[in-house]
Amino acid sequence: MAMIKPVHTAFLLAFVATLPMSISFGISSSFVPDADAMRVLFFTILSPVTEEILFRGFAFWMLYRYARLGFWTAALLPAAIFGLMHMAQSQELFERIGIIAITGVGGIWFSWLLMKWENLWVPIAFHVLMNFWWEIIDAGANALGDVAANMARAATVLLSILFTIWKDKLPDLLRADGNQKDFKEAIKM
Repeated sequence: MAMIKPVHTAFLLAFVATLPMSISFGISSSFVPDADAMRVLFFTILSPVTEEILFRGFAFWMLYRYARLGFWTAALLPAAIFGLMHMAQSQELFERIGIIAITGVGGIWFSWLLMKWENLWVPIAFHVLMNFWWEIIDAGANALGDVAANMARAATVLLSILFTIWKDKLPDLLRADGNQKDFKEAIKM
């Protein structure tokens, strides 16, 4: 399936696209001084990789690719469940609604990335790096975040959309769809 495509280019693409988050968070917030290594590993590697394999690689991909449902039908159910899974981040009703909405929309976006790139490493890389910046830099107590954090997140999403639209024109080094030259050859540019 889509896991055999290039991992390094997916992470390079996600790294470039998540730069607005790292720069914005770095300027407007501070590093978490007592970041627990196990918490960081769980929320930046284990959790996002597991969620992407389950919700995009399995649920969305099966509904979209094999059940042949349209994008929206296939993306909405896994995204809704994905959003609901994050509601425990707050006990306040309106904050919970916001968390469900923002993570649900994120789930739709991750599904769109998978559909367009046909490479599960792309949404995994975005999810891992976005969670990484969120965990090591104090960007908010939960997935809802503040205005600055959401502006940085929106810039990341916009860059990912632009990279996806223009993916055939990207330098081979940034192509995560498996249509690039050998990695060593691509970096000789």
